Amino acid sequence: MPGEKISVIVHATELRESMLRIIRANKMRIEQIELAVHVMSQLLPCVSPLEAMERFKAELLRGFLHPAEDVRRLVLKQVCADSVCECM
Repeated sequence: MPGEKISVIVHATELRESMLRIIRANKMRIEQIELAVHVMSQLLPCVSPLEAMERFKAELLRGFLHPAEDVRRLVLKQVCADSVCECM
């Protein structure tokens, strides 16, 4: 039936548009995570690992459980740091 074909085409178009919105949102989310990791990698060395664990325990735990590998790596780097960088 002709009406069914039009309905399928409309649904396919809606599905495509929905998928494109999801892809754009994921790309924006990835860019936000990358920016946050970059900023935090500049700030965290100014805090000793012990102080970071005392003050930001919940945040570090959330970062450790985060699905993005860069976030987990940043947390591990901070927690396992042997020395503190000099801050300006």
